[in-house]
Parts: sequence; structure tokens; C-alpha cells
Amino acid sequence: LERVIINDVSNDTFFARIILKMENELGSKVMELDARPSDSIVLALQAKKPIYVSQRVLDTTIDVTETLKKIRKKEN
Repeated sequence: LERVIINDVSNDTFFARIILKMENELGSKVMELDARPSDSIVLALQAKKPIYVSQRVLDTTIDVTETLKKIRKKEN
């Protein structure tokens, strides 16, 4: 696993791509696979690989930073 890219969102459904690099005695090959973002994120975290998010996804989603801060405050 090289990296994960959360590359699109449509009707509140997110889409991701997993970038894999395979090597053997004949050379190397890079593959890109469609995947569910939830599975992709888990794989990237387990492999300690980067997770990228496209600007389009960032621009079309709601920032919930303040909401998360309030929730964490209530938990403590």
C-alpha cells in the first residue's frame, strides 16, 4: 500500500482510491483501485501510509471541528 486518496463525494457518498505498488524480480507496477473510504482509511492507518483528500471533497464537506471540540469537552 502506497497511499489512499479520498477523491470524490456525491450525494453525501464518499469515494476513495487505494494506490498499491507491487515489486518482483521483473520490476515494479503501480495499481489504483476503487474502494470504500472506510476500508481504505483503516488499511492506510494499519500500514502507516498517508491519506490524501482532494480539494473538491474538502470544499464540499462541512467542517465539524467546533462540534467535535464541544463533544470532547462534555466527555471530560
